[in-house]
Parts: sequence; structure tokens; C-alpha cells
Amino acid sequence: MIYPKSGDWMYPNAYKEYCKLANLPDKSPQLHNNFETAMVYLLQQKTIKTEDEEYEVFKKFYAVLFSRINGKDNEELIEITTKAKVHDYNKYLFFDDVRDSISRMKSNYFLGIITDAWPSVINVYKKANMLEYFDPFIVSSMFGTSKPEKELFAVALNMIKERPEECLFVDDSISNCKIAQEFKMNVVALKRNSNMKEEDGIKVVANLFDLENLLKQQDE
Repeated sequence: MIYPKSGDWMYPNAYKEYCKLANLPDKSPQLHNNFETAMVYLLQQKTIKTEDEEYEVFKKFYAVLFSRINGKDNEELIEITTKAKVHDYNKYLFFDDVRDSISRMKSNYFLGIITDAWPSVINVYKKANMLEYFDPFIVSSMFGTSKPEKELFAVALNMIKERPEECLFVDDSISNCKIAQEFKMNVVALKRNSNMKEEDGIKVVANLFDLENLLKQQDE
């Protein structure tokens, strides 16, 4: 559905702009090493229910990420990057096919989202006038788990009160699709720009337009 405007999920444009103005490289061996440590910290923060909590978590994340790096180990860059990561609701872009396809599919199907993300993603969709299309809108960190841990699928099915066999799960991960199959859901993998191929009978589509056509064929 979305992708980072900066081209990197963890390095927003504000960080890259700071590095450019300060004549600093945006990537370095030390940053790479720090990133591994910062990610260990981030993955330990299972439950993040509010944007304020998200802000504090990412402020710590970037403090670890920039530590011991000359020109980056300072409060100014930590604050700038954290604000951009959490409070910039234009930080992600929607793929070109999303708005038209979702609008059409909403006329024929109930749509919901399960996303491995943090609370601020809700305002990203809201600002883009896309939030209204989805119910439920399940954000993993708000439940203290993630799609690979499987619990979110049970949460979603309980919310919608539908039989799994009547549900279609679409994801850009084959492994997540396989988990949905464990819950007896129908699945389609969305490959976008990847080299994903059909696996274990899981159909693969390149974009939402192809998904629409597939659904039309099945409805006929």
C-alpha cells in the first residue's frame, strides 16, 4: 500500500537533508554497526499504543543509532529525525494503483488492514483520506505482536466476525500468506517490485489492478 518517500523506512528525508547540509555521509560503517544495536532495542519494544509512546521509543532508537558518530551524536539530529519519523504524515507514499483500486473494491468488498507498523501510520492514512476505506485497521505494535507471530490473524477474524474461508488475505510476504492459510483464509501475494514467484499454490499478482481482475474472474 505504502512505501517510504525517502527510499528507506528508518532514514526519513529530514535526516538525509541534515547530513547534506552538514556535509556528512548518510551511511557509514559505524552507522551500520549502530543500526544492528538500535534494531535490537526497537524489536524489544513490543507494545506501543500511542504516538507519544512511539516518539519516545524512536527518540531512544535514534540516540543509539547516532551514538559515537561525529557530527550526528547530538540532540538536534535526534529530535529532527524522530519528529520526521513519527509526526511527518507525508513520510510515506501510496503506490499509484492504490487509490483507484481501493475505491472500486470498497464498493464490492469489506476491506481491512493488518500492518506491522506503529501508531503514526493511522494518521498517514487519515491525512491521505484513505483511512475511511478500512475497518478494521490493525496496527501490530498496538497489540504487542506482529504478523509472523500469528496472533494478529486471530484478532482480525474475531473483529470482523466472518468465516476465514470467506476472507482473502493479500500481503507482500509469502510467509505471511502461509500463516493466513493456517487460519483457513484465502491468500494472494502482492509482489510489487520484487521477484516473488508462486509458491505452494499461492497466486501472485504484480499490483492491485491485477488483483481486481483476479477477483472479477473468480466472481464470474
